[in-house]
Amino acid sequence: MSSTDAQSDERKALYGRFRLALDKLTDEATTTQEIDEENPNLIALCDEIYNVLNHGFIEKRGWYKSRTIWDFCDETLRRVAPTIPVAPRGTENLLATVMAMVNPAEAAKRMKVFIKLSLMHQTLGEHIQCLSADPTWLTQWYSPWALILQADEITPIIGMLQGLTQLEFNFYMRGDSHQSDSTADAGLAANIISRGDGFIKSGIAATLTTLDNLNKSGIASSLQMKMEVVKLEKINQGLQSANNKLGEQLTTAHESIKQLTKSHEEMSTTLDALQKTLEAERRLRLSLEVELMSTNLLREKETSAARERVEVVVRECQAGKEELAKALEEKEELKAQLERTRLMARVAKQQLDKAQGREVADTGSPAPELTTS
Repeated sequence: MSSTDAQSDERKALYGRFRLALDKLTDEATTTQEIDEENPNLIALCDEIYNVLNHGFIEKRGWYKSRTIWDFCDETLRRVAPTIPVAPRGTENLLATVMAMVNPAEAAKRMKVFIKLSLMHQTLGEHIQCLSADPTWLTQWYSPWALILQADEITPIIGMLQGLTQLEFNFYMRGDSHQSDSTADAGLAANIISRGDGFIKSGIAATLTTLDNLNKSGIASSLQMKMEVVKLEKINQGLQSANNKLGEQLTTAHESIKQLTKSHEEMSTTLDALQKTLEAERRLRLSLEVELMSTNLLREKETSAARERVEVVVRECQAGKEELAKALEEKEELKAQLERTRLMARVAKQQLDKAQGREVADTGSPAPELTTS
């Protein structure tokens, strides 16, 4: 096997592992409320994407600094960040977050963390598309046989990741639907809590002031503390009301989730029935095609046999025709011979008659007559 074939087989195997990891993640996402960052299938998919990006990468080591896959990703995305259609500033912030989270010496870990965060932020497809957009720039970092340089192989991967972005968005929305249903009340609760914090701080400050002036005015201190207690009770009542309202919203959200789950199950049942019907139709069509092929073969066989029989009859007729023509020729030849024989007989008779006439003349008695047939 040549090196080109081996490299092609290696890319196909890498692509197959990526597809398998992607299928496992999407299959789990259809039955799971949400996909968290510790999910094994998510980690496996991130590892395969890292292998795709690292395939054929030329890592150069120097005295001062080595050029790693993370350097390529960081430098490339910062160059094209203003042109990325999905949150240009978000890309720079994501790169900065990864650099702050992971030690600079762990380039591979940085790259895997970036892949995971980019996937969870629903921008990985666009980022890989930007990484592979400039072939001239890529040749400075990758070998010619690298997967990222093969447009017909990296493009389907980008397309599937962009499609996965939309699917993951739906999954997260399904898992966090109670948050979207209660956004307004959550904001109200946040405002109430913020005001409560302010009141509590004010109460603490007032309490400290009261303690400082306790010796001066015990009655004033008592009144001030009672006022703060009343304020805190009001704040607690507001917080309790907000919590009750949030609980109602959460209950409504859970009911909606149950209804959506039930609808999903019904749709799955309908889809299974349609798939079974389609499979039955496919089998019926296959049987009809087999029967049609058998009929065509039988027809061709019968046609071939009839053609052979006709050819035999034609050959026999041709032979009979030739024999008849030969018999006619022989008949004509015999007829000609008969005519010649008759002519010769007439000539002979005439000569005989002449001879008899001379003999009669010589002898004076008639000669006996000869009969000719």
